[in-house]
Amino acid sequence: MFDRFEIFQRDGFTCQCCGYFGNMSNLSVAHRIKQGKGTLNFIKKFLAKNNIYYNNSFITDNMINHEKNVVVACRGACNDSFNIFFNPVERDKLLMEILGDLF
Repeated sequence: MFDRFEIFQRDGFTCQCCGYFGNMSNLSVAHRIKQGKGTLNFIKKFLAKNNIYYNNSFITDNMINHEKNVVVACRGACNDSFNIFFNPVERDKLLMEILGDLF
C-alpha cells in the first residue's frame, strides 16, 4: 500500500498531467486502475486466469493501492485522465508489472 506523502514527494508535488505545482491540500492521488467493486471483480477474474486467488483486501491493499498505480494529479479532469481501466492493453500491462513486483 502506498504512503500518500511518499507519492507526493516522488512526483515532486506536481500534477503529472498538467504540471501544476501544489501541495497535499490542492492536489490528489489518482489511481490509474480505478477503485471500486467492478474493478475488484475484474482483477479477481484476471488473477484466476493465471491460477492466482486473493481476497478483496489483498487486491485493494497490494494491487489497486500499489505505488505504480497512483500518481499525483489535480482534482477533476486531470485526475480522470489517468484512468486506464477501459484500456485493456495498458491496464493488463500495469497489472502484470504490479504482479511482478509482488512476486
